[in-house]
Amino acid sequence: MERYNNQLNDKYIHIKNVYNNYFKILNDLFDVDIPKDIDLEKKVVLSVFGFDDDQKKGKLKNLKKIMDDNKYPYYFKGNTDLPPIL
Repeated sequence: MERYNNQLNDKYIHIKNVYNNYFKILNDLFDVDIPKDIDLEKKVVLSVFGFDDDQKKGKLKNLKKIMDDNKYPYYFKGNTDLPPIL
């Protein structure tokens, strides 16, 4: 996640320009008015949806500890006893 966050920060302007160009094309093509000056989050959030048996049997708790230890934001949604944390 740290590498991904670094890439987002390093290439923020380029990524933002590409998205804005995409929205400009959509606006022109479909005659809509999607705002073109979007802002991007500079930190990613790990989202885990649905859980397999390994995660239900403890791997999810290990992942939660890693995320907490590194102060990474995360969101777990599924049949689990762990509450979502952002």
